[in-house]
Amino acid sequence: MLKISGKVVLLFSFVIQMGLSAQNKMMFSSKPFAMGGTEQSEFKANTPIYGRIVLDKPLKQYCKNPSKKYDNVPNGYARKFCIKPTDRNEEYEVAFDAIFSTNYNIQLTFADLEKSYIDFDVMPSNEEATTVYEDWEAPFMSFANADLELGKKSHFAIQVYTEYNESNSDIIGLKSRGDLYIDYTNSTSESQENWYNQCKKAKELASSNALKNVGKTALQDASKLPLPSCFSKGTNPGYKSPENSVAKITAMIKQKYGVTEVLKLTFDKPDGVEDFRTLVDANTNVPSAKIGNHVFYFAFKDKDGSYRFSGGVLKKDHVGYGKFGETYIQDYSPIQGEEKYPKDIIRDANGIYNVFVFDGSKLK
Repeated sequence: MLKISGKVVLLFSFVIQMGLSAQNKMMFSSKPFAMGGTEQSEFKANTPIYGRIVLDKPLKQYCKNPSKKYDNVPNGYARKFCIKPTDRNEEYEVAFDAIFSTNYNIQLTFADLEKSYIDFDVMPSNEEATTVYEDWEAPFMSFANADLELGKKSHFAIQVYTEYNESNSDIIGLKSRGDLYIDYTNSTSESQENWYNQCKKAKELASSNALKNVGKTALQDASKLPLPSCFSKGTNPGYKSPENSVAKITAMIKQKYGVTEVLKLTFDKPDGVEDFRTLVDANTNVPSAKIGNHVFYFAFKDKDGSYRFSGGVLKKDHVGYGKFGETYIQDYSPIQGEEKYPKDIIRDANGIYNVFVFDGSKLK
């Protein structure tokens, strides 16, 4: 009977769990896969190209700390994912045409980590570009490069830069490579420059296009969730002073969030008897601010007719000599540990945090 040591079994189990031996499928299309694109491998220069990596499990299962936001990505995103065109063929029995090979980092949201695929733009149209690449770089720098050998059909490959993803994003063991052919038979330096500039413009539009698409998805996801529990708090009437009345707070919410309709303003249980308590710097023993003793939650109808909810608390910063500045709303998370409501990433990207999407029809 064959005996296998415990260490060998554990190592084999780890390899299987992390998918280190798996080669996930990468494919390409002339139309975004999310919009009905179908797999193809040959393209004409100056036409759109989009990619998809089909995974054998949700992307978050390849990630260490899938709920962690990494510091090397902007607000609204979770971590980055690196791909690169390649002419290296040591691992494959295929000779690829030479190409400018560099790293292209895709910004991934937490919603992306839930999916069992990764969509990315290769050479998108202005209207359909949605991949947010790091800085100013994107694949147009490789495929619309005027230094390519023109006048023929070229065979290229794009691969997942596994080592980079592991060391920079803690995405472990995700491997993939896809082949594509681009026909440059009728291409010129001028047509390459035009394609380059068009895809560069598309890259600049991708962020706003992506936000619109994420907003649509968020509404669909929110419809499956119940009314947020923060609206089932008690009957705390809130602040006592007329200058901090419900009407005044409602007006402040409208101004801060750029809306005209605020609904269901609800106060949590008080943190003190008075309206405010003073915060004191532990090192200098000097007041730093006055913070409200009444956290509140609210919903509002956004400009597109959809609904958001958030939370806040009144605050006054110390301006010196025992005086405090104007009262303002400090962001406060309304999430009470329940379901993960979709985040309003447009506001988040603009520095207004803790705003979430929900189904306003459930608000009665």
